[in-house]
Amino acid sequence: YDWLFWVDCDLFFMNPAKTVDALIHAAFTRTPDASLLIAEDGMMLNSGSFLLRNNAWGKDFLARTVDLLSAPMPQSFQHMPWHEQAPLMYLGLVPSVLEGLQSVPSMPGPLSAGYDSHVVLLRQRALNSYPQELVQKTKHALPHDGFEEGDLVISFNGCSSVLGREFC
Repeated sequence: YDWLFWVDCDLFFMNPAKTVDALIHAAFTRTPDASLLIAEDGMMLNSGSFLLRNNAWGKDFLARTVDLLSAPMPQSFQHMPWHEQAPLMYLGLVPSVLEGLQSVPSMPGPLSAGYDSHVVLLRQRALNSYPQELVQKTKHALPHDGFEEGDLVISFNGCSSVLGREFC
């Protein structure tokens, strides 16, 4: 397989007419290095749904994520409040920031604050939209994108803690 598509158990496919191939093609139009397709919600990268390319970069990224989760305390990310999302953020952002820091003396321009060039951010609605009720209840603090008819998926992660088990 060329890609791994990870989805959490509380994510549901809603539109069989939309294809994963279309997401991959859109990412390749942005960069031929695309290897991790992921979305941000109102807080950070959201690992409830992502695509990881089966190439050297993707395998290394996955291995380093697992290493950070299984490392002994206090280096492990496994007890962080965002679990696997913390190492994904760390591995996706820190390399470009460190690269920017190494070039500071010779480069007067700003440091890179973006993701690694292999990481392609998709709109939240492309991979991880939330129920509109959750979006409305949390909009005062977190700007999430809500599910709209025609979206590929809807994600209920964290839904029961905000709206209750009866709803979610």
